[in-house]
Amino acid sequence: MDQLSAGSASVAEPIGPFLGLDAGDAVELGELLAFLSDWLASDPNRLDASLYDFVGAPDYVGPVCRIDELRADVDRFARMLLGYGPPA
Repeated sequence: MDQLSAGSASVAEPIGPFLGLDAGDAVELGELLAFLSDWLASDPNRLDASLYDFVGAPDYVGPVCRIDELRADVDRFARMLLGYGPPA
């Protein structure tokens, strides 16, 4: 697999649905998503409440999305773009 250099890190070339995305843009997007994933993990209780307020779902509907679900999606896309393996 071809490797791209992003600063001091080496990342896999984007594949699959990101094939049309410029490699440099894919790396930047992946790094941004990795940053967001780390931020979402920093204070899940407060961020979960904030996300619930932002989504504005009435109580009878129940939670639409929890912060851990959002983080899992963000992390999955970051891993696809940066060529990381599956979570340990």
